Amino acid sequence: QACWDKALLLDPAKFKVKPCCGLVVAVTNLDPTTKQNIQKRLEKLGAIYSKVLDQNTVTHLISSGGTPSGEKFVHALEWDIPIVDLRWLDTCEKTKAPAPIDEFRLEAPIGGTDPILRRQLDALEYAARSVKTCSIFLDTRIYVPSTSISGDQFKNPFWVACLGLINKGFGTMVPAQILHDVSARDTITHVVLPPDILPLQPIEFDSLPRTAHIVTSDWLLESLKAQSKLSVEPFLISASSSSSSKRRRLLHVPS
Repeated sequence: QACWDKALLLDPAKFKVKPCCGLVVAVTNLDPTTKQNIQKRLEKLGAIYSKVLDQNTVTHLISSGGTPSGEKFVHALEWDIPIVDLRWLDTCEKTKAPAPIDEFRLEAPIGGTDPILRRQLDALEYAARSVKTCSIFLDTRIYVPSTSISGDQFKNPFWVACLGLINKGFGTMVPAQILHDVSARDTITHVVLPPDILPLQPIEFDSLPRTAHIVTSDWLLESLKAQSKLSVEPFLISASSSSSSKRRRLLHVPS
């Protein structure tokens, strides 16, 4: 348009599209000085800095690298807005291009934004350290879905806590790969899920073994406290009860 208006062939470098043009970025869990600095850096890259987290316009939420929390963080999870740390912005500047999200994505800590969930996780971790070893789970094969986006179960505190409890009872923790083998999958006796977790991805109950008891982690906890494998009845989770509630939608089960 400028060339047409001036009837001249102008230098295209003056009209080059900036690398992050089209991105709308909000921030959270950062001090005012850092926010101002981020705003300037984003604008140099062509991105729009947003003071509010708008569900319809914001494409990224930048948070501190510590334990993520706060209202913006919770809503970003609910609205499926990617949450990244400051390294994402650093990489955008270095590469002069929008950086991949997955490498810098911040995950929801189990219980990290909910005091009830945090207490549940604390109870599991304490029990894994304090209860007596016994052989109550000797004949059980237990699958605990990983809620880690990265796929690394050992970064998932709930998975690690359950592993500790299962080991205390001499049970067998079944790897996720078994879900892809129908015959091996049917040997799973129990599937353990958190009693309550933040929304992210729907549980695919069809991928779980139909013969297994799907229970909350309270079953592991209370059985070890009683030093006896308790009935699963009080701890059962049904597909219908879970699908109607978004409180158990973080788990990802391979299909």
